[in-house]
Amino acid sequence: MKKFLVILSLVILLAWGTWFVFSEYLYVVPILDYHHVDEAIRSDAPTVLAENFAKQMEFISSRGYKVLTLDEVIEAIRSGRKLPRNSLAITFDDGYMDNYVYAYPILKKYHFPATIFFITNKSVSEGFIGREQMLQMQEDNISFGSHSKSHQYLPELKDDQLRDEIFNSKKELEEKIDSEVKYFCYCLGGYSDKIIDMVKEAGYRGAFTTNRGKGRFNKNIYALKRVKISNADTNPLRMWGKLSGFFNLFRSEKDPN
Repeated sequence: MKKFLVILSLVILLAWGTWFVFSEYLYVVPILDYHHVDEAIRSDAPTVLAENFAKQMEFISSRGYKVLTLDEVIEAIRSGRKLPRNSLAITFDDGYMDNYVYAYPILKKYHFPATIFFITNKSVSEGFIGREQMLQMQEDNISFGSHSKSHQYLPELKDDQLRDEIFNSKKELEEKIDSEVKYFCYCLGGYSDKIIDMVKEAGYRGAFTTNRGKGRFNKNIYALKRVKISNADTNPLRMWGKLSGFFNLFRSEKDPN
């Protein structure tokens, strides 16, 4: 009996050690993707109700997750340094005013950094964040990246149009926020090798997609996959799954363009 217990203990220890080493390789810091955060569901883009967003941020805070800046995520990938498994980053697409009205106070409450990828042609449009709000949000570690000028599907554009969307959006946004724009987000997630080359040439330090591309482990800093957070993700089990760092393993791979 004693010999059996020793063998059993060794098997369990070996299995645990194998899983620990293997899971370290499989783990990917989740980069969360939001659009609208509002009091009612919107038809033009995915929406998380403000009350549910508050619950999601409380979940992240109460369970001790470390919310990172995109700078921290990118630097870790560049250097090959492993980040703690309870890490994550938060991003928003498009730059809706409701991000300022409803999401920003909650992020500020928990001192969570985030990045908003902004469509620069919307800078004076009703329903989108304006310069005054941007400058205020930057004081609380909310940064801004480019989501192109006009939110067109980039793989369908000609070279001169691509340059306008990628290069000029960066320039326009930097003038608006008085800060460097470090990161780009592909519209609808679509990109190609040529588009990546232009993003690099424009001076961006990294770029983000949806679930496009073949790499599950976010090794390419110019094609970083994100995890869409929906209004239904208030269930603790669902939220835990998306924040686990293993969510990409169970997602179908999609062509980048």
